[in-house]
Amino acid sequence: MSTPDVSVRKKHDIVILDIKKSMVGNVSSQLGSIVEEETAPGGQICLKFILNLEDVRVMDSTGLGVLARIYGLLLEKGGKIALLKANKNIENLLVITKLDGLFDRYQDEEEAIYGML
Repeated sequence: MSTPDVSVRKKHDIVILDIKKSMVGNVSSQLGSIVEEETAPGGQICLKFILNLEDVRVMDSTGLGVLARIYGLLLEKGGKIALLKANKNIENLLVITKLDGLFDRYQDEEEAIYGML
């Protein structure tokens, strides 16, 4: 379920979410809904996610909250999440909020995929 702000693609058994623009308000909510839908019983359940943050320049508290919620949802279901190409501002936010230890972070998509296998 792609949206104008989040593209969904799959490689192997991994869902890669390409996030455009920013992770604020509505975009963050869309991201959370996509992950919930992909992990819901009834279809092909996916439990491995890579969030591609390459085009994300801004993240607010809603975005951080959604990251924490996604992490908790996947942890509860035995899943994994990794962040791809987070810029320095987002990296700093993760450190300041002490969320940096929750996520594996990568700068190369193939490395992120390999890390999830």
